[in-house]
Amino acid sequence: DAWQEWAKQRGARGLAYVLVQEDGELGGPVAKNLSDDERAGLAAQVGAQPGDCVFFAAGLPKPSRALLGAARLEIGRRGGLIDEDAWSFLWVVDAPLFEPADEATAAGDVAVGGGQWTAVHHAFTSPQDLETFDQDPGTALAWAYDVVCNGNEIG
Repeated sequence: DAWQEWAKQRGARGLAYVLVQEDGELGGPVAKNLSDDERAGLAAQVGAQPGDCVFFAAGLPKPSRALLGAARLEIGRRGGLIDEDAWSFLWVVDAPLFEPADEATAAGDVAVGGGQWTAVHHAFTSPQDLETFDQDPGTALAWAYDVVCNGNEIG
């Protein structure tokens, strides 16, 4: 379908989705592959209502998030939800401190080092919680901030 082609044009293998039908049942190409438990809980878990569409991406987190973010923007453009003349700012807080080194390398990062984890921002970012930093680096958050304007990081 058109969303599959759209995703493939961006280098992805595809973009999966389910539609929440008026009776609450799930339809679409992925719905038949979900277990009864998955179908029963999916809409509630993501807050989807009848008429909504839930998109999925498979693969490494970074390119999957990029694909889903691009899909969100494309849906917004097609639906007339984006005011191209507006200045929209936001602060990014609670950023992750680390990411798995193999995922960073697969996404094209060349400054990874030799360990299991690599810094998302830079190696000198302070962790918010030292205990998480030591015991579960994948969930550690950084004392790092960015300001974004209209989707572009500016600081």
